[in-house]
Order: sequence, then structure tokens, then C-alpha cells
Amino acid sequence: MPLNKKPTAIKGKGKKGHHTPDPEPEEEEAPAPVHDAFDQPNREVVVPKEQLNLTEEQLDEEITKMLTANNPGAPTNVARYNFKERKYKFEP
Repeated sequence: MPLNKKPTAIKGKGKKGHHTPDPEPEEEEAPAPVHDAFDQPNREVVVPKEQLNLTEEQLDEEITKMLTANNPGAPTNVARYNFKERKYKFEP
């Protein structure tokens, strides 16, 4: 099998040196504005229709709430297997 093959001509490509002129470019519309990744986003305050109009006294009133680390959904009795004693034990 010969390694050096000559390239063969591709049929249907036309005559050598024959060039068709490009069609005239049509007028283009102005491009859309480009959004830069570093532009500040426009923020718009949206007030719901159901929002209450509070007086200054009501706005200045302090409401204290306590946050705790207790989880009311945690189980109160957890049983784990103790391999040393070979039985389940409840953890306090």
C-alpha cells in the first residue's frame, strides 16, 4: 500500500480563478445594549398591596425574641448498640 497519495480534485467546485462577488450587505439595525457583568443591578422597591401602614410609634416599638438551641423535633429516647456489652442501651 503506497503511503504518498496525490490529492484528487473535488468535483463540482467550479473553475479555478472564478470568483463570485459577495452580495451587497443590507443595512443592519443597531445592536442591543451589552450588559456588563460588573454593572450594578437595578433595584426596584416593590410594596405589596396588603402591607400595613404603621404609625411612627408602632415602627419604633421593640419586639424581643429569644433564640434557643433546643430542637423540639429531636427524639427524647435514642437507643444505640453497645458492642462491648452486646446489647442496646438508651442514651440520656
